[in-house]
Amino acid sequence: CVLDDQCMANKTRVMNCEDAVDSAILLYSVWSGRKTDMLRLPSLAVWSTKHPFVGGETAADAVLTAATQQVNLTKLLLDWRSGMSQGGVGSLKAAKKILREANLLCNEYIEAAILEKAAVEK
Repeated sequence: CVLDDQCMANKTRVMNCEDAVDSAILLYSVWSGRKTDMLRLPSLAVWSTKHPFVGGETAADAVLTAATQQVNLTKLLLDWRSGMSQGGVGSLKAAKKILREANLLCNEYIEAAILEKAAVEK
C-alpha cells in the first residue's frame, strides 16, 4: 500500500504537536498551583513596625513599603498563575481536541488506502 507522503508527514507533525501540547498542559497545571516559590515578607513588615527599629524611622518605612509591595506583587503573580491555569490550559485542551481530529482524519485516509489496496488485490 502506497500512502501519500504529505499525509504521513502531516500525521507526524500533528502527533508531535499533540505531544508538545500535552507537555504544556501538564506544565501549566502543575506550575499554576505552586505557591512555595514566592517571596513573602510578612515577618519583615511586622519587624519594621517594632520600635526602636534598627535603621530608624525612615528605614522602617522603607522596609514596610518594600514588604507591602512584595506582598502585592506576589498576589498579582498568584492571580495570574490561576488565570493561566484556567484560561491557558483551557485553550491548550481545545487545541489538543483539534489536533486529535486532524489525527483521526489522517487515520481515516490510511485505513481507506489499506482497504482500497485489499479490495484491488481480491
